[in-house]
Amino acid sequence: MASKYVSKFSELGSGLTWRVILAIAYTAFVFIPTEIYLSLATGTSPTGVPWFALLLMTQIAIMTGSRLTKQESTLIYSFAGGLFIGPIFINRIFSLWFRTSYITAAFGLVEEMIPSWFAPPLATGVWESRTFLSPSWTIPVLIPVTMTVVLGLGSISLGLFAKKIFIEVENLPFPVEKMQAEGILVLVEQSQRKMEVMSMAAVVGSIVGFVVYTLRFIATALELSIPLVPIPWIDYNLSIEKIFPGASFGIATDIFSYAVGFILPFYVVASTFAGSFAVYFIGNWLSATKGLSLGPWWTPGMDIATILQRSIMYVWALPILGIALAAGIIPLLAQPRILRQAFGSFGSKKPSSAFPMLTLLPYLGASLFSTILIYVLAPDFPIAVAGLMNMGFPLVLTLISVRIRAVTGQAFSPGNVNELVVYASGYSGTNAWFTIHNNSWASQMSGFTWSSRFFVAKETETSIRSLIGTFLITLPIVIGISFIFTQLFWSLAKIPSELFPGANIFWPIQATYIGLWTSRPPGLFNPTLILAGFAVMTLISILPVFVSAIPTGLPIAIAAGATLNMPSAFAMLIGSIAAALTSRIYGEKRFNEYKLIIVAGLGMGQGIAVVIGVCIALVAGSMWVLPY
Repeated sequence: MASKYVSKFSELGSGLTWRVILAIAYTAFVFIPTEIYLSLATGTSPTGVPWFALLLMTQIAIMTGSRLTKQESTLIYSFAGGLFIGPIFINRIFSLWFRTSYITAAFGLVEEMIPSWFAPPLATGVWESRTFLSPSWTIPVLIPVTMTVVLGLGSISLGLFAKKIFIEVENLPFPVEKMQAEGILVLVEQSQRKMEVMSMAAVVGSIVGFVVYTLRFIATALELSIPLVPIPWIDYNLSIEKIFPGASFGIATDIFSYAVGFILPFYVVASTFAGSFAVYFIGNWLSATKGLSLGPWWTPGMDIATILQRSIMYVWALPILGIALAAGIIPLLAQPRILRQAFGSFGSKKPSSAFPMLTLLPYLGASLFSTILIYVLAPDFPIAVAGLMNMGFPLVLTLISVRIRAVTGQAFSPGNVNELVVYASGYSGTNAWFTIHNNSWASQMSGFTWSSRFFVAKETETSIRSLIGTFLITLPIVIGISFIFTQLFWSLAKIPSELFPGANIFWPIQATYIGLWTSRPPGLFNPTLILAGFAVMTLISILPVFVSAIPTGLPIAIAAGATLNMPSAFAMLIGSIAAALTSRIYGEKRFNEYKLIIVAGLGMGQGIAVVIGVCIALVAGSMWVLPY
């Protein structure tokens, strides 16, 4: 099986053309301002930008009489909306604001304790002038930009490693990526029937997106008082807390949460829901009523977002870390054949079957660079701890996150691992804490994104070389555009301000977490909880080895559920039930032929509605600050 996919990769075509570079540059110029504004106005990023960009470029190519190839379309989809790095520069403004925040002072962090490489001192005057064009910004900006490039190269390396194991050897399904590839091929091939189905789904998605998102953007921009659909979920906590104190329950309002359940196997969705329900409903309820936590965390009247944040902080952060570690590692250890197949060909004389060790050099180099940088910025932090974390954790994170994505279609984030490591090391200074928040740690590297891109490339017969080449060529373009538009927005008005209300809401929360970790509250780190989570998940993970009736993806789905909020898990379950009913009505064969097309259309339609809404808000906001 492995040789089949290796040979298929070797026969793929290149899509790296001048049309692709121009298309990505154009979409970056159009959509990056939208994404920057949305992150500052609402604290979120728009969905569907890759679909909107690909649809736009496909239609432009058709009108000019030269259709895009499926390889060109794959590269446009992969990078038109996947290189948003505006947060690099937005986070620099946040770091400067952090110096002025009352929250910073509340945690006892006086300005002298905040290093100049994290943010320029207020005495430089850049807070009042609102400009990056000052020598005092050189180091604070250079560090995260450099690390973005370094970590990007390291992530490609880990992505190639994950491709070998999960795509070529294990041949895992990657359901979301398969849907993405199907959508790309439909747009390129222009199959009449599939285009009709996709278009109808896109209309449904755009209608839902208009009601949920576009109306909100318009109402906010024009200061209209109209009923709006809650985002991201309808909260029922107040209805259940009298019977189940601390439990969370709600219904997601994002259509894609339902669509994911539409394409995944029912057992995966049911297991994911079971994991989420066990943690955030039953577990939270028992924790709040029995005092099973690191500190009091629940009070009556809390909404889902607050309960999610506080229960993770005081109850679930450490057990989930153990669960995630076991979910990623134990299935591999329980099936040593997979590792033997992945690594056993290192000494092979056949280039097509060997995994070249040289591809790991960027990952190792990025880890070493990060370790040296942390030592320079925080010489009082143990370099051995930083080195072990930077060298080991990215590999573990890749094994965990890619496997969960490949089986369940869910994204996985381990949470505050860097903070836990610094805390557990017994570090008593402050500089190491700020290295976490200026992008200095290589431990955030992962092959997650690149393994997804590689799977889509396999499905669309796009060469890996052209995929990596496009990234290297367009990355400087995207960095430049992100810098320019962040500066323009900052020149337009203060951040935070009424024009950027999201920063007013979410920046204080972010500052609270930084202050909380940096002030090192006692009793927060208990390794026993990690071991407990690891032990429980180990028992679940080895069940398929001994009980053949249990699907191998079930443990991963349960682990994914432990990190997924209840409204999203419930929406997936509804989507999966709808899929089962649709399959019964129209027949399984016909349903399987069109289900990915339907989901792709829904995602595209919602994305278009979101982008239109953000553009309206951006134009209205710009008009509002004009001097006439």
